[in-house]
Amino acid sequence: MKRAAVCLCLLLCLALVCACGGAPTLVGTWQHEAAPITYEFRADGTLSLTTESRAPIEGTYTADEATGQLTIEYDGFETIATYVLEGNTLTCTDVNGAVVTLTRVQ
Repeated sequence: MKRAAVCLCLLLCLALVCACGGAPTLVGTWQHEAAPITYEFRADGTLSLTTESRAPIEGTYTADEATGQLTIEYDGFETIATYVLEGNTLTCTDVNGAVVTLTRVQ
């Protein structure tokens, strides 16, 4: 259950910072709005998720800006969500309708 929650958070956060093809609009560091979780999306398609209670989780992501689909993979898990990037706010919605909001760290 805990692993599934972390996976969901990763997916949603990944959507916030995802990069697509040549336009890495989501690349950067993002803070989860409702939990002490930081997401770092890198231009090379890698991702790091940091929480207060565990070591960073490393993974990969792909973001398709045309369709708004974000895919995050880590520890053998894959999460798919849709995302909307508006200014410094990234909103991700998974296939079950769970919504995660992230804010870009300046």
